[in-house]
Amino acid sequence: MHNSLTTFQRLPRDIRLYIMAWGLVGFGYFGILGVLFNLYLLRLGYGPETIGLLVGGGQLVWGLSAIPAGLIGGRIGNRNAMILGMTIAATAIGLLLLGKALPGSLLTVWIAIWWIGSWVGSALMIVNSTPYIMEMSPSEDRHNIFAIQQASLGLFGFAGSLAAGLLPGLLARVTGASMDGSTVYWYALWLTPLSYLGAVLLLCRTQPLLPVGESVKNEYHAAMPLFLIIFVGVIVFLQTAGEGTIRAFFNVYLDTNLQVPTSRIGVVMGMGQFLPIVSSLAAPLMMARWGTGRTIVMMGLVSSVFMLVMAYFANWGAASVSYIGVLLTISISAVARTLFSQEIVAPQWRTTMSAAFTIGLALGWASAAGFGGYLIATFGYRTLFSLGAIMALMSGLLLWGYMRLGARTKATAPASSA
Repeated sequence: MHNSLTTFQRLPRDIRLYIMAWGLVGFGYFGILGVLFNLYLLRLGYGPETIGLLVGGGQLVWGLSAIPAGLIGGRIGNRNAMILGMTIAATAIGLLLLGKALPGSLLTVWIAIWWIGSWVGSALMIVNSTPYIMEMSPSEDRHNIFAIQQASLGLFGFAGSLAAGLLPGLLARVTGASMDGSTVYWYALWLTPLSYLGAVLLLCRTQPLLPVGESVKNEYHAAMPLFLIIFVGVIVFLQTAGEGTIRAFFNVYLDTNLQVPTSRIGVVMGMGQFLPIVSSLAAPLMMARWGTGRTIVMMGLVSSVFMLVMAYFANWGAASVSYIGVLLTISISAVARTLFSQEIVAPQWRTTMSAAFTIGLALGWASAAGFGGYLIATFGYRTLFSLGAIMALMSGLLLWGYMRLGARTKATAPASSA
């Protein structure tokens, strides 16, 4: 932890601002929105099937927007595209909340439109964030920089989760509104667009950069590694489809199936954000010892075990340990798979790789959310979490097989020579 703090302090100012900006995004998205949005929808009268379709539909649009987001980043620069994306996301979430008073069917359409709009903004944010930091950071510091960014997401997400767990009760006492209604959740959710706008202000203080395509077009002429880009997208899809079963429905599972109070849900989800801070900071050591590929494989295997525990032990203690365990492995694999995807291609293909990475991420989460609601209604949570474990295991085995064949060595040759 001390080494990471020292590393953060000696980083260039723009990288520090970038990390702090993503911390605010973590507070708003993983903290406030992650805990309260599904519960808000439940209080509006929507069931798991509708929630799953809504969440999955937004994430599907996120994936479909990834390629245009990369093209926009190539045109206006990764930094400017991130700022645009955060502004769109903040505006869309704010407009979504403003529709609360609309009548039933109209409210559903309104929520769907602006939820989708927020994911269009997220595509611009996420696709352009990794190439931006790859260009900004020295190669010898990248492992630590991505680990610190992941830790920042976890720390701020933890703070947001704790706030999300406490705010509905506090607001209920102040306003006299019922915890069974949607009003207190509505008030608390406004912290999400505000945190996004704070992130925009931080990024606006960084220095503009030339679009990557312009800075490298006269230096690199390697052909697009299409197979490698698709392969990484598939790996990411399998991983995130597995972890998405937990992300999309954990709070709904605790609330409806195990009758856990909102304050306890917030604490559990907050711990799920806080504890991975340590594991994410340990990621550089693991990658130095095992390499990025083997680190991803190992985390996929461990994650599948935790998902099986959640599937077959239906009590809040086992569910909480499993949830936190899955997030611990994700915090490490997220750093490793980001670096793995970016370092195996030449600089001019990093935004393209990031777009494919985001498509895999989005389709994985969208599939888990979209089909998950129906799996819950038809077969129950055990089937959902078991399927998640199978997907996580498949991702690890597929990458292990690829590495065993030695294909990665050949694929990295253009990037290494660059």
